[in-house]
Amino acid sequence: MGRHIYTFHNICEEDKNLKLKDGAVKVFLNSKGTIDDVEPDIKAFLQYVEGILTENPFAQEIAAEVAHVKSNNEWRREFMTLEMELKMRELKGREEGIEEGIEKGRLATALEMLKNKLDINLIAKCTYLSIEDIQELARKNKLI
Repeated sequence: MGRHIYTFHNICEEDKNLKLKDGAVKVFLNSKGTIDDVEPDIKAFLQYVEGILTENPFAQEIAAEVAHVKSNNEWRREFMTLEMELKMRELKGREEGIEEGIEKGRLATALEMLKNKLDINLIAKCTYLSIEDIQELARKNKLI
C-alpha cells in the first residue's frame, strides 16, 4: 500500500470493538514505502536496509556498528562457526528427510505388493524390509 510502517493489534473478527488486552502489537517495516509516514530516523534506517546511507546520525551510527562487527575477527569467527553449525544441521535434516521418504516409499511398495498377494520373501528382497516388518505391516492393514 506504499506505507513504510504497518501496525496490527489483536482484535476479534466477529466483534471489531473487542480487542485482546495482551499488549501484543505486530509492526512491519517496509523499506520500499513511498508515503511519508515514519520518523526521519526510521526512514533513514529503511534506506540503509536498501543500501542507501544518508547523513542521518542514526543511520551513520548503524553503519559504524555494522562496520565494527564486520571488522571484529572473533565475532566473525563465531558467526562463521554458527553458520557452519546451521548448515550442518540443515544437511542432517535433509538426510533424515530423505531417509524417512525412502522408508515410507519402501513401506508403500510393500503394502501394494501385499495387497497383490505377492510372497513375503519376494517383498523383503525387493523393498529391503525385514520379514517381521512386512508381517507387521500386513497385520496393521488387516491383510493377514
